[in-house]
Amino acid sequence: MKNVKNVKDVKHVKDMHRTKRILFIVPSLKSGGLERVAALLANTWVGLADTGGGVVDAGRSVPDTDGSAADTGRSVADGSAAEFDVTLLTLDAKPPFYEIDPRVKFIQAPVEIDRLGGWRKAVGLWRWLPGQAKAIRPDVILSFGEGYNAFVMARLGFLKCPVFLGNRTTPLTSLRGVRGFINPIFYKKATRVFVQTQRSMELLMDHYRGTSFSVIPNPIEEVNITPDLFQKTILNVGSLGGKKNQGELIEIFAGLRADFPEWKLVFAGDGPHRAMLEEKVRKLGLEGRVEFRGVVRDLASLYQEASIFAFTSLLEGFPNALGEAMRAGLPVIAYDCITGPSELISHGVDGFLVSLEGASRDVGSREALSNEYKVYLSKLMASRELRESLGRNGRQNTKDLNPERIAKLYLAHFRKALSHQPA
Repeated sequence: MKNVKNVKDVKHVKDMHRTKRILFIVPSLKSGGLERVAALLANTWVGLADTGGGVVDAGRSVPDTDGSAADTGRSVADGSAAEFDVTLLTLDAKPPFYEIDPRVKFIQAPVEIDRLGGWRKAVGLWRWLPGQAKAIRPDVILSFGEGYNAFVMARLGFLKCPVFLGNRTTPLTSLRGVRGFINPIFYKKATRVFVQTQRSMELLMDHYRGTSFSVIPNPIEEVNITPDLFQKTILNVGSLGGKKNQGELIEIFAGLRADFPEWKLVFAGDGPHRAMLEEKVRKLGLEGRVEFRGVVRDLASLYQEASIFAFTSLLEGFPNALGEAMRAGLPVIAYDCITGPSELISHGVDGFLVSLEGASRDVGSREALSNEYKVYLSKLMASRELRESLGRNGRQNTKDLNPERIAKLYLAHFRKALSHQPA
C-alpha cells in the first residue's frame, strides 16, 4: 500500500506542474464595469506569462472569513503565470466591447440561444454550458455576476474542480428578492466567493452562512497622462441610469454656474436616462455648458481634458471609473454610499466624501446633502492648488490596485485550492 501511495503522490506532483486551465464565465463583454474587469483580468493572466513568477507585493490588507491570508497581499507566492491557460466564456453572443488578448481562448453562446431571451435562453444555456465545460476540462472555474453565479454553480458543480464565484455589484442586491433566496443556497457550495470590499463581506456574512468569502478589489489600469488641472471641466463617467444619480449632479452644477461661468460638465456613458438628463439640461438653460459624449473607448483622453471627477452614484460595488480617475491624477468627489467610494477615497487627502447618512428621511435632508456636495465641489473648482494636491495623492494611493498585483491575488487562490485537490 505504501508504494501505491507514493505513486499517487508522484502523479499529484506532476499534475500540479502541468499547465492548468481556467474557465472564466461572464454574462457578456458589453460596455460595463464587470465586463471591463473580466477582460482586464483575462488579458493580464496571459500577459503574466511574459514576466514570469514572483510574489504579490504588500498592499491593502483584508482578511478572509476563514482567517486565510491568501488575498491580503502579504508576500503570497504566485508561481509562474505560464501554469495557466485562460478561456473566457460569455453567456451571450453580442460582439465584445473590450479587446481580448489573442492568447485568451474566447467562446460565446450560440446566436440561436442568445436571441431566445428570457427563460428560453436560460434553458438553452442550461443544455449548452456543460458540453463546453467538458470540452475545456477546466482545473478552475471562475464565474462573475450575482445574476448568473447560482446558475453556473448549479450546472457545473458536478465537475471535480474548484469553482469560484465573484460578486460585482452592491451587496444590497444579494440580500433581497430572488438572489437573496437562491444565491445563499449555492454560494456555500463554491470553493470561495470573491467580493470587492471589506464592507460587502461584512454585510453578506450573516445571510450567507457557510460561505467562504475573500475580498479582492478591482484592478485599475494606470492612466499614463498628466492631467491639465488648469482646465475648467468636470467629468462624470458611467452608465446614465439606475442609481448613478447624474440628474442631481446637473442640478448642483446649475447652482454653481453664476460663480463659475467658464466651467463645463461632461458626461461619458450612455443609458436609459440619457434623454431625461438632456431634457433637464434644456430646462435649466445649460445648453453649451453640459456635454453628453456617449460611450467612449479612450477614457484617457477625457481624463486629460478634465480637472475634476464628480461622482454622484448612490449605490456601488466598486466604482471602476472613480478608481481610474484617481489613477489618472484627478481630484475626485463622491457620495459615501454603502460600499465602494470609501474604500478608495480618504476624505480630504485624495478626494472628498459626502456622507449619505439620513439621505432617505425627507426632502430637506436630501437638499442638505446636495448642498454639502456643492460646497466641496466649489472648493475644488476654486482652487487649482487643492486640485493638484488631492490628484497627486490619489494617484499615489491607488498604485496597489495595479492589474498585475490583483491578477496574482486570484492566481494565488486558484493555486491554493488546486494544492488541496485529491490526487
